[in-house]
Amino acid sequence: MASQIIGNVTAALVLKSGAKQSTLFMLFAILAIVGSMLFCMLRTPKRLHSMSESEQKVHDLTAHSNKNSYSNGPPALEDSSDEGENPNSSPIQDIKDTFNLMISPRMLWTVPCQIYSA
Repeated sequence: MASQIIGNVTAALVLKSGAKQSTLFMLFAILAIVGSMLFCMLRTPKRLHSMSESEQKVHDLTAHSNKNSYSNGPPALEDSSDEGENPNSSPIQDIKDTFNLMISPRMLWTVPCQIYSA
């Protein structure tokens, strides 16, 4: 909602100054490109706390029984190498995991919200 308000205020200021609509859309495109580039520079998040033994057992059982399904939510962050990357993960597997998450029952209810706000 805040992005819609900021976008509308930006559009009002740019168009009120007498600029063309194409200038406004070029400005929005530049902002989107810069924002996307900033996301590419994010580091892998570090774990803030460790799970207790009982939470670890539940996580292990859930991860083992739902290896290719995210019906119980996305997998928890796992400890990885010093560089912050999972050595067993490939970009293709990450893309597949993302699409599996998109069609999981927990995410499907957000589709109307995404369509409305698009």
